[in-house]
Amino acid sequence: EEAKAIEADVARLSLENYRIFIENHDCVRALRVQSKAIGEATNELSTELAGFRDSAGSFKDDAEDVIAAHRRNRQTLGQHMQVLDLLELPQLMDACVR
Repeated sequence: EEAKAIEADVARLSLENYRIFIENHDCVRALRVQSKAIGEATNELSTELAGFRDSAGSFKDDAEDVIAAHRRNRQTLGQHMQVLDLLELPQLMDACVR
């Protein structure tokens, strides 16, 4: 009898709370859909980040080249007067010969 009473209580509670079971099922379904969407977005983001990483590496290499060229230009500018003297040497020699 106790088993029958428990079964009757379970059946009664199930009928009373069927909306909760349905809402719970709907929530689980919505969570699965959102989880799938999040997974797809994560994969897409991972792909985009790989491309960004490659672009950032390329940018870094280009920036290092620009820095090296700037360093050479600064060194050349520091020796500007000596370079001018060397470039004027042929004119001075030509003037001396005449």
